[in-house]
Amino acid sequence: MLIGGRWNWLEGWLLAGVYGVLLVGSSVWTEIYAPDLSEERMQAISHPGSLHERLILIWVPFLIVVTLIVGALDGGRYGWSLVPLWIEVVGFGLFAAYAALNMWSAISNPFLSATTRVQEERDHHVVETGPYCLVRHPMYLGLCLLGAALPLALGSLWALIPGGLFSLTFMYRTAQEDDFLSSNLPGYEEYMQRTRYRLIPGIW
Repeated sequence: MLIGGRWNWLEGWLLAGVYGVLLVGSSVWTEIYAPDLSEERMQAISHPGSLHERLILIWVPFLIVVTLIVGALDGGRYGWSLVPLWIEVVGFGLFAAYAALNMWSAISNPFLSATTRVQEERDHHVVETGPYCLVRHPMYLGLCLLGAALPLALGSLWALIPGGLFSLTFMYRTAQEDDFLSSNLPGYEEYMQRTRYRLIPGIW
């Protein structure tokens, strides 16, 4: 709200509340029902391995912060963009879709990680249940939606620039991850043949 410049900025309060509930709720669910997943994510963040993975772990949160700052300055303080209410509603709808895909993916895939690696110590194998029978990277699809959801929900067109870079990062990530897993995870190449689409069923 400080960046937005006013305390009566409804969109900012609403997005902050929804985002906060999602973060707390997903963290509590993970700790209770998937502690191995929580441990894996912490391990991946603290020991990312390659320079490429380290850069990704810096680049992604940086883009989120920039998107939120630009969105707050635009939608809350200065009003550079004239975004109609229905566009903001679409933004919150995309955010809901992101949240749903995020949780569905976490429930379906016990090997989700912040970095790309084969978790041999956890008997890592190909997951084809839940959203993974539709696309190979459903959580990345959700994150791509988040790149559009945050700017639109905040009423900012300018924030679509860093938000778009955020989404493009995960589009690139799908190709990089497919290349790695097809070479290092048994059965993944066959899975790619059965589940042809990376992000959007029937399209790509």
